[in-house]
Amino acid sequence: MTIDKNKHFNTEQREDIGAIFEHLPIPVHYWKKIGDDFIFWGYNKANDKLAGNILKDSVGKKASVIHSNEPHLIDLLKKCYNEKKELFLETKYRFKESEQEKNLRGHYKFVPPDYVVIATLDITKEKHFEQKLKKFNKSLEEKVNKRTKELTRTKKKFKGLFIHSPIPIILFNKKGDLLELNKATVKLFGIIDISKISHFNLFEHPRLHQDLKRDLEQGESLRLTTNYNMESLQKSPWSEPDKDGDILIDIQITPLKLGSDDKISHYLMHLQDITNKETIKKKLRESEQMFRSIAEQALIGMVIIQHDKIQFVNKNFAQILGYGRNEIQNWKVEDFLNSIYPDDREMILNYIKKRQKGINDIPNRYETRAIKKSGEIVWVENFAKSIRYNNEPADLVIISDISTRKNTEKKLREHQVELNELIDDLEEKVMEKTEKFRESEKKYRSLYNNAIEGLAFHKIVYNTNNEAVDYIIQDVNSAFEKLTDRKKKYVINRSASEVYGLTPPPLLNIYAKVAETLEPEQIEYYFLPLQKYFRISVFSFKKGTFITLFDDITDTKKAKYQLEKSERRYKKAYNRMNFYKDLFAHDINNFLQNIRSASELIGMELSDIKDKEYIDEWINIMQDQINKAAKLISNVQKISELEESETVLHKVDLCRLLNKSIDSLRSMYEGSLSEIGIDSYQEDIFVKANDLLEEVFDNLLINAVKHADKDSIKIKIQITRKVLNDKQFIRVSVIDNGKGIKDSRKENIFQKGYERSSGKQGMGLGLYLVDKIIKSYGGKIWVEDRVKGDYSKGTKFIMLIPAS
Repeated sequence: MTIDKNKHFNTEQREDIGAIFEHLPIPVHYWKKIGDDFIFWGYNKANDKLAGNILKDSVGKKASVIHSNEPHLIDLLKKCYNEKKELFLETKYRFKESEQEKNLRGHYKFVPPDYVVIATLDITKEKHFEQKLKKFNKSLEEKVNKRTKELTRTKKKFKGLFIHSPIPIILFNKKGDLLELNKATVKLFGIIDISKISHFNLFEHPRLHQDLKRDLEQGESLRLTTNYNMESLQKSPWSEPDKDGDILIDIQITPLKLGSDDKISHYLMHLQDITNKETIKKKLRESEQMFRSIAEQALIGMVIIQHDKIQFVNKNFAQILGYGRNEIQNWKVEDFLNSIYPDDREMILNYIKKRQKGINDIPNRYETRAIKKSGEIVWVENFAKSIRYNNEPADLVIISDISTRKNTEKKLREHQVELNELIDDLEEKVMEKTEKFRESEKKYRSLYNNAIEGLAFHKIVYNTNNEAVDYIIQDVNSAFEKLTDRKKKYVINRSASEVYGLTPPPLLNIYAKVAETLEPEQIEYYFLPLQKYFRISVFSFKKGTFITLFDDITDTKKAKYQLEKSERRYKKAYNRMNFYKDLFAHDINNFLQNIRSASELIGMELSDIKDKEYIDEWINIMQDQINKAAKLISNVQKISELEESETVLHKVDLCRLLNKSIDSLRSMYEGSLSEIGIDSYQEDIFVKANDLLEEVFDNLLINAVKHADKDSIKIKIQITRKVLNDKQFIRVSVIDNGKGIKDSRKENIFQKGYERSSGKQGMGLGLYLVDKIIKSYGGKIWVEDRVKGDYSKGTKFIMLIPAS
C-alpha cells in the first residue's frame, strides 16, 4: 500500500495526532529553545496529573525560573539539545504544592528544529519493590549465617559417625599411606593389631595398576571388585576374621580435596561385602549447565488499525516486538494477531473489531502477552480506544513493555513464598540435625533409622541445547538407603546415570517436565535392577530442581496381578481416574489460578485509590472463570453418568427441546445473531432419547455462534427423515457460516480434550459429551463442510437420532 504523505499529514490528521498526544497514558511535556534559555511549551493530561494539576501556570516560563534550584535539569536540557541524542535520568522529585516524593525516570529526546521532548515514567512502585527485595535478601543472609554457625558447631561430632558407621571406611593421605580405619573395617577383616598394618599403602594394592593410579591422581573416583581369601588372612599375625572361604568386596575410592588449594589431599575408601549381590556398574559423568538470555525493553509503541489493516505504526512499537517498522506497516489484522499470545488472541480480535466500528463498551486499558519476532514472550500494557482517523472509526492501540514490572512482582511473590518455605524447612532440618548430633550414637540412629517413605533432592543437568540429560542426587534420607539398597555416602552429589547404571537415568523425561513446569506428578515405576515397584510422587519448588517421595509397592503390585478376572474392570477405572485427574489438574487449576491472580491484584490495588477502577474488571474475570469451572464439572458429571449407568430412553418432543435451546441462545447472545432458522419436514417430531438431548442442542448452537462470522452470524437447522438399515431415523443438521474445520481435524473433533478453536489437545468436553449422548441413543454424529470441498465457508454438524 502506498501512502500519500502530503495527504497523510493534512490538518485533520494533525488534529488526530494532537488528540492522541493529549490522551497518551505516558506523561509527556516539551521545551522550546529560545535564545540562551528553554521555554516550557506544552504538556499532556498524564503529565499534569503526575505533577498534581499545577502545570497550567508553568506554560511559557523559562527553565531558568522553573528549575532555578535544580541546575542539573537545565544542564540535561542543554546537553540533549546540543548533542542531538536521547538521554535518560532517574531521580527523586517532589512537585511544588505536592507532599509526596516520587521516583521518576525521564526520557529526553531532541525533536527538530528546536524542541526537547521529555517522557516521564513513575517508577516509585518499582523502586519500592527493589528496596523490599533487598531487605528480604538481607534477612535471608542473616538467617543463613546463623544456621551456618550452628552447623559448624556440629562439625566435630561427625568424627563419631566415621568411627561407628556400619560401612567399612579407610582414610589415606595423598601419598596413599593409611591414616585411619573405622570399627566396621576392623570387624570385616578381623583385625586384632592395627599397628601391624600401619605400613599399608593404597597404591601398593595388587589390583591398583598404573592406569587406575593415574586416574585417581587426576581426581577421578574409582570402583572395582576383588576377592579376599579369609583363610589366608587367618594365618596372618594381625587378623582373626570370623568368615571362611572367599568373599567378594566392592571397593570405591574417592579423591578428596579438603584443602584451600583445590588439590587432592586424601583418598577415602569404602568397602562393601557383596558376596551375594551383583553391583558392578558402569560410570558416566556429565555436568553441563545452560544459562538464560536477556530480552530488551522499549518505551512505548503506537499503532492505528482501520479496515483490518495497519494504517500507522511508530518506531517504538516495532522495537518492542523486535520487527522493522517497514515489516509491520504492511500487516493485516491476521498478521497483528500472530504477535499476540494464543490465549489472548480471541479477546484482542473482539476488541479490535468493536473499536473499528466505533463501539466503546470494552475496556480501554488492559495487560496482555505479546510474541516478539524472535519468539520471546513479553508482557505489555495496552491503552486502546476508538478514534476518528480519516473521518472514519479506527482502533488506536498504545503499548508499553511492562516485563520488568511483571517479573519484579512475580519474583517478589515467588521469593516470599518459596524462600519462606525453604527457610522454614532449613530451620526445621538444622534443629533436627543439631538435636540428633548431640550424641554420636543418636546421630548414627537418625541417619540409618527405618522410615516409611524415601525422600531425595535432585538437580537437573542440561546440555548446551538446554535439554535435560541427567540429574544429580543432592540429598537422601535413611529410608532411601533401605528402599534402594544404596548408601547415602555413595550417591550424594553423583549423577543418577552413575548411581543407577542406566543412560539416560530412570524417568528423566518426567522429572525434567516437573522441574520445568513446577506441576507435580505421581507415577508407579518398575525398577529393574532391584526388581521392585515404587510409587513415586514428584514435585518442585524451583525450576531445574525436583524432589521425589516414594515407597515400595511391590507386594501390592504382586497381589494386584493375581486378580486376573478383575483386570479389565480395574484398568478401565484406573484410566478414567487418570483422565479426570488430568482434567481437573489442567483446567480447574487454570480457572482457579485466574481467580487467585485477580484476587491478589484486588488486594494489591485496594491500597491505591487511583487504581480502583480496575476492580470491576477483575471481579468479572473471576465470575467468568467460576462459570467455566461449574460448566466443566457439570459436563464431567454427565459423562460419568453416561459411562457408569444404563441409559434410559423415552419418547421426546425434538422440536420442543430444540426451540427451548434456541430461545436460550437468543437470550445469551441478544443482538448478536443475524439469522437462525429451522427447516423441518413437519412440526411434531418425536425421537427415542432423554432430556440430555437439550444439552446436545445447546452445545452445537453455542459452538456455531462461537465459530461463526462475527459480523453476520447465521445458523440454519435442517430436519428430515431418513431410513437406514430398515430403521427410522431423524436427521438433524446444524449449519453455520464460520471459519470451518480442516479435513485433517474432522476425525478428532469428537475426542475428549479436543478444542475446535485451536486444533490442539486441551481439556474441552463439549463435543465429546455430544458424541457420548448421541451414541447412547443408538444414533450417530459427524461433521461436514457447509460447501462441499471448501471447509472455509462454514461447518455442518449432522446427527441421526432413532425416531419414536
